[in-house]
Amino acid sequence: MKNYHKLSRIALPLAVFFASFSSIFIRWSTAPSLIIAFYRMMFAGLLVLPYFGYRKVFPRSGEKEGGSPGQTRKNRTGTDRAGTDRAGPREILLSLLSGFFLAAHFATWISSLRYTSIASSVLLVNTHPVMVFFLSRVFLKEGGGRREFFYVIVTVVGSIVLSWGDLAKGNHVLLGDLLAILGALSVGAYMTLGRVVRRSMGVTNYTTLVYFTSALVLFVVVTLGGIPLGPYAAREFALFLGLAFFCTILGHSVYSWALKYVSSTYLSLNILIEPILAGILAFFIFQEVPTVVNGIGAFIVLVGIYGYSREK
Repeated sequence: MKNYHKLSRIALPLAVFFASFSSIFIRWSTAPSLIIAFYRMMFAGLLVLPYFGYRKVFPRSGEKEGGSPGQTRKNRTGTDRAGTDRAGPREILLSLLSGFFLAAHFATWISSLRYTSIASSVLLVNTHPVMVFFLSRVFLKEGGGRREFFYVIVTVVGSIVLSWGDLAKGNHVLLGDLLAILGALSVGAYMTLGRVVRRSMGVTNYTTLVYFTSALVLFVVVTLGGIPLGPYAAREFALFLGLAFFCTILGHSVYSWALKYVSSTYLSLNILIEPILAGILAFFIFQEVPTVVNGIGAFIVLVGIYGYSREK
């Protein structure tokens, strides 16, 4: 039997690598931010749809046909097999809510990249561990010791130090930082809800429902805002597709899968590696040179990630 817990430790670094290209693709695009967010989620939903249909026609051997919603067959260890679920009304409702928060995350974070640097935006949007840490303790009953909490705070302090240099760059930069923080709040809620749903819902059902819900929410926002859905150059649609496949399917979908096997706080702290990689890419591609303060902040973030992971 596969050890999904160990596999998640291998898959997460790869997912972080692919997700790190999100800000690069977004910065290359000239389309409105909400359009980027909408097409990213719509293409992501379309990409997972064939596999969703395949699993409906050819369910895994452990899946129990019939039974009550949310009921699954147990494996030899007595735990539910991933992806062998029958989602009930509660799981569907929470998934819809999770899709709403994911839409809010991409709408605010992608917009932030128009105003502030890639390093600051990506780092600020990844300051969600504090929110996830407390929500997980309250709603998921995932305990955490004082040392773990200390390293969570260290990670957030490092994030603040890294983006400190943006404070003197003008109001538009502060607006970008604020949008990135709102993106952090919404993705924290998305991850916490995902942790609850993934206890009983397989990753295929979960991601399909969440991605299409997110795309629908963004479609409504774009329509109400009077933003045209096209035409856009083929280059733009290539970037949208790249965001959907590499950054969402190979990045965020793996995050969703891992939510069943690791704590949401541990997942959040591992994702904090993303701003480091994004900052390096921004340096070579867009010549965004980090300051000494940025370097100090990045070092503190890495200390927080290492310390928390070791405690776990």
